[in-house]
Amino acid sequence: FPTRHELEIELAQRLAGIFLLWSAALLLVQRTHSEMERRENEERFASFLNNRAAVAWMKDARFNFVYVNQPFENFFNTTLDQIKGKNDFDLWPDTIARQLRGHDETVLSSGTNLETQESLPTADGKLRHWLVHKFLFTDAAGRKFVGSIDTDVTEQKQMEEALRNSELRFRSVWDSSADGMRLTDGEGKIIAVNKAYCELSGLTESQLVGHPFSVTYNGDAEEPIRSYRERFTSRT
Repeated sequence: FPTRHELEIELAQRLAGIFLLWSAALLLVQRTHSEMERRENEERFASFLNNRAAVAWMKDARFNFVYVNQPFENFFNTTLDQIKGKNDFDLWPDTIARQLRGHDETVLSSGTNLETQESLPTADGKLRHWLVHKFLFTDAAGRKFVGSIDTDVTEQKQMEEALRNSELRFRSVWDSSADGMRLTDGEGKIIAVNKAYCELSGLTESQLVGHPFSVTYNGDAEEPIRSYRERFTSRT
């Protein structure tokens, strides 16, 4: 089954696609309907985006904000009225603003979608990480805009970092231990050994890994393997 993070990414991608479809529909509305009807469609779409967890925004060709949804307002403690007409350099430190501007320029100049990760501080000052889906949109008047649907992946990044740290700690113990250690699969085949195990067995890593653990036994090797497999099966 897909993880929650994978589902959130899929949702963000679908929202980005819907955003593009809405943009195309808006062009048709602008050409064939009245100003009131166009405004109703904009309000309907804004309502749709405001009821999603993903952050959404749009900037003009000068990279000034022209639209943000409600989740954006909540995350960054601002409103559309406050942010409209401002750019990233008005809101974030220069190092962050330059990175954001570079991604936006890539989309505007190439006309292609961009999926990447960006890090931004929220209203509480904490740095959060985002998987962003950026795309180009052109209105009926030929004006170009950069839009984005962003998913918060901070928790996933933290879990990945914790896993990396755990692996480093395990590797440190594994490599430096004076005790012989081995990892064995359900069939009794060795998949990893540490240096101490090699020294105790008198065999090299290449002579051990990929072979049954009974390679280190003298005499009958079948019985220990059979017994091991039975114990392994009963545990699972």
